[in-house]
Amino acid sequence: MKRLIGGAAAAMIAIGAGGLTAFAQPAPAPEPAIIIKPAPAPAAPPAGGVQAAPAPAPTVTPAPAATPAQAPTRPTVPAPPVRGEPVHAIQTVIDDWIDALVAENPILSADYEAITVTGDTVTITGLTIYDPASDGGVQFDTITIGGYSELPPTGFAMASFAIDHVIARVEGAVTEMFNFGISNLTVPETGAMFDAEAPFTSIIDVFGLVAASSLDRLSIGRIVVTQDQGGLNSVVTYNNYLVVGVDAGRIASVTVGPYFVESPSPDGLFRISIASAQSSGIDLNAITHVFDDANFANGAGDLEWQTLIGHSSYTGIVAEAPDLQVRIRGITLDDLNLRQPNQPVGALIDMLLVGTDLPPIEVEEMIGDRMLDFFTPYEIGHFAIEGLDIYSHDIARFHIGDFHIDNLSADGLGELGFGDVDLILEDIGALRIDSFAVGDIVMPPHDVMRAAIRAAVGGEEPDPLAFIPTVGYLDLAGFEFGAPGQIPFAVDRAQLLFGGYVGPTPTGYRLEVQGFAAPLTLLDDEFSRLLMQLGYSEAKGDFTLDIAWNEQTETLALNDLYLALQGAGSIRANLSLVGITREMLENPEAMATLAPEQLRLGGAQLLVTDETVANRLFAWTAEGTNTPAEQYRDEFIRGLPFLLSVMMDRDLAAQISPALQQFLRTPGTLSLTVAPAEPVPFAEIVDTLTRAPTDLLQLLGVTMVAEPPAGTPAEAPVTPVPAPATAPAP
Repeated sequence: MKRLIGGAAAAMIAIGAGGLTAFAQPAPAPEPAIIIKPAPAPAAPPAGGVQAAPAPAPTVTPAPAATPAQAPTRPTVPAPPVRGEPVHAIQTVIDDWIDALVAENPILSADYEAITVTGDTVTITGLTIYDPASDGGVQFDTITIGGYSELPPTGFAMASFAIDHVIARVEGAVTEMFNFGISNLTVPETGAMFDAEAPFTSIIDVFGLVAASSLDRLSIGRIVVTQDQGGLNSVVTYNNYLVVGVDAGRIASVTVGPYFVESPSPDGLFRISIASAQSSGIDLNAITHVFDDANFANGAGDLEWQTLIGHSSYTGIVAEAPDLQVRIRGITLDDLNLRQPNQPVGALIDMLLVGTDLPPIEVEEMIGDRMLDFFTPYEIGHFAIEGLDIYSHDIARFHIGDFHIDNLSADGLGELGFGDVDLILEDIGALRIDSFAVGDIVMPPHDVMRAAIRAAVGGEEPDPLAFIPTVGYLDLAGFEFGAPGQIPFAVDRAQLLFGGYVGPTPTGYRLEVQGFAAPLTLLDDEFSRLLMQLGYSEAKGDFTLDIAWNEQTETLALNDLYLALQGAGSIRANLSLVGITREMLENPEAMATLAPEQLRLGGAQLLVTDETVANRLFAWTAEGTNTPAEQYRDEFIRGLPFLLSVMMDRDLAAQISPALQQFLRTPGTLSLTVAPAEPVPFAEIVDTLTRAPTDLLQLLGVTMVAEPPAGTPAEAPVTPVPAPATAPAP
């Protein structure tokens, strides 16, 4: 069933009652007034009723809290008029609209008190609509229209449109609006076919009509909405609502503020205030382009982004409840975008809203096929919350300076991050973070996700990896956490990069931690006790882990493993394993069937740099022997070859002892390099170690060198490993 929406009057009243506004232009020089219909005496309000308050000034000064609107009396409906010959086109429009409204809803009472014409300015007083079933309705005090003209076939234009005061009561909610005005409004068409069988599509058609309209300016001085909640009133107040520059579906700007909400809650009054809100660069054409199925060429979406809102922001936000206050300096949204999905969804939404006679299995298949298309159209270019502070008796400090989301859509996420975090929780500790971010998150291809949704809706087992995204990086800077009275754990900078993805599994990792500091209490008790006995109070230093897989060479490389402790020394290592196939990464169970000869050692290197550890160990050990530290060191170093020969093959011990002795005698850098002529199977390494341990050094190309201190630990040279894998790009 279809019915026609509107006429010129319907459009005007809908605009007025819906809350669009603008400042009216000055009226021309007045001419003698023509009274079209005498105003009947208003009916007395019911007992206990309260008359509506007079309209305030257009500009409202921000107040600490909103003032609830007075509840209106039941709208007074004039007696049915005896209409004479209309002398202005607007009277015919209003009369026809009232007649149509009452004809469609016989229970309603609707009429006005008088229409006055002065030149090209029309004034309508006492327009009232009353519903006795709900004891609700809408009452306009005065409506003023200037420069009205009709635009065939169903459109109209007007130089100005103003409502001084309107009050509406609907099911316990009372809405008052003051000082509504529009200047230079043009509506080329006011009729839209509403199809009860296609409600969503009909709404999109209405957006098309709105996009064809234009106006210079629209404003509202104040809107107050009062909701009765069991005898307690919740009040929402908007001040200074302004729309500027509406043309061809585009809106230059929309502003409002201040804005207040007061609501009863179980524990007392809840309040929200917003100093100002504004949006700019709005394009309503994006809605019709994306959701009107007729715009899909050959039934396929173009997947091209169009901006719906260029910029939107809220400032000075305060929310208060008993023992809680939340303050936000500002919220910003940039580039809220829309795009056509792969397939149109308008007809499907209509079907889901009104129902269908199709078999359930067909409906499920349609939903499974189009489910992803419900999420594809939306993108947030940038969203940010700035200056969030929470105050409560059990929170000593809660501050987040920044929270942001960039490029969020069904395709993935550019970045999610926060920064300037300062938290102090009683009996727990303090947390500080300069910045944290995770980004370059990419969802699987749409056809992969669509196939998984179809399978799930059809009762099949979907691919569990179909919705797992890939992650590019995590970044943390200026991190510090500590319990009350303890040394905090801190990190200057930590970055984790992922790369070389095989499906959802990364084959490349790089973790770099700079300037970490940790109390020894975080370590194992025995190890912590040993370090304290050696004179260390905390662990400070840097750490790096870099792993990557090269599919062409089937090589898994530990490119860098580095740990440096301030005032102690450092360890740096790398390693190359050959024979790691793609099948092993995609199916970890394949590793269980790996033959020993398949995995080969391509090379390795270990560098150990000592600053103070050896000296402290010798001094600490010597204390238990009543031997001077230098004498104890000399005796230990001279006896090292014999000690090693007890632990391993004598000839092997003899080959590595000289370098170890030199390193312990003059701590600096000890390097152990494994560089075979070609990758060696691990099975051969194990066999050689068992049969002829001394041949192992030659088989692997092992060299061990001790060098005296030469620069910082980080500057110690690292011999390249043969056939290194490529590290993930930052």
